[in-house]
Amino acid sequence: MAIRLLFVEDDKAQRSLFNDAVKEWNEAHPDVSFELAVATTYEDGLAQLDRLRLDAALLDLRLPGGDGKLPGGTLADLCVVQYGIPAAIISGHPGDFDQKAQGHEMLAVFNKGDGDAYQRAIEWFAKLARMIEVLGGTRKSIQAQGAAVFYGRVWPRWKSYESLAGIDTKQLIGIVSRQYASHIADILGIDSEENVKWHPFENYVQPALQEKRPHTGDVFKLEGGLWIVLTPQCDMATQKAETVLLAYCETDGLVEEWKQQAAGLKPDASNAKRREAEKYFKKLINQSEPAQHFLPPLEDGKPLIVQFKKLRTMPIADLQNSLSTRVASVASPFLSNLTQRFGSYVSRIGQPNFDISHFG
Repeated sequence: MAIRLLFVEDDKAQRSLFNDAVKEWNEAHPDVSFELAVATTYEDGLAQLDRLRLDAALLDLRLPGGDGKLPGGTLADLCVVQYGIPAAIISGHPGDFDQKAQGHEMLAVFNKGDGDAYQRAIEWFAKLARMIEVLGGTRKSIQAQGAAVFYGRVWPRWKSYESLAGIDTKQLIGIVSRQYASHIADILGIDSEENVKWHPFENYVQPALQEKRPHTGDVFKLEGGLWIVLTPQCDMATQKAETVLLAYCETDGLVEEWKQQAAGLKPDASNAKRREAEKYFKKLINQSEPAQHFLPPLEDGKPLIVQFKKLRTMPIADLQNSLSTRVASVASPFLSNLTQRFGSYVSRIGQPNFDISHFG
């Protein structure tokens, strides 16, 4: 694969050194090569990010233009949070860039004073090749589905969007953006031959999307283990509920059997073992126990069994103060199944007990 890398550096000699390093890498590593886009100023780099489809960026810390003392740091921040591509800083004074202050603990920083700085920067990006390939493919997939949403749903209804009373352009952009995102998500989630089946990993969102408050389906690590929020999301959003209902997530009951059955899905397993394993996992996925709800492994490879018979409540203010203990949220496509099953469990009436002796 070819990684399209933006290099922003105002020093001609440094640009020449990096160009040579890239050529040397490409000759030795044809499987992961680099295509360079070069800029010399903050503004030029920003323009190329807007104009080109780039995969990553390597940025000098001190660049001409931009606002502030460290334009390269500002540009790195934009690469990550606005353009969604990995970025690295290279500088003769790397200590001037505080990664934690910028909020990018994972952002790499390289010292120009090191003789192999450019080589190590290239190696760092090469290690991210699979992530870059997946992100690039994801963008293409979203673009293709976005086009389908446009001509199939937005364009036919454009007059309805345009006629919305009291909606300015900025608000309309937000509304249409939400429609795009939700329609694309629904299209990609539909069971069809074209779509990839759901992976168990997709059951959870980590970190949670609701950063500032708890939400239905949030999993918290509280005293006694893991607990999942069952209180309706409308009450969570308005915080009208004074207390929150949580159910216990059992993690140890199925671990050994889970491991044994998982071995039956491996390529070298016998047909009998595979059939037994498939039957076991289908039973879990189909939620055959009314008082329980199965969730795939979250931590340490342990599956979660939500126990509807083991509930607790706590003040919503206390849960709000416990956000640091939240480990994940159940993703929205799987959340309705959890809440629906809990509703069915608590609303069941049951049959009154007959005295069977009267049947005699």
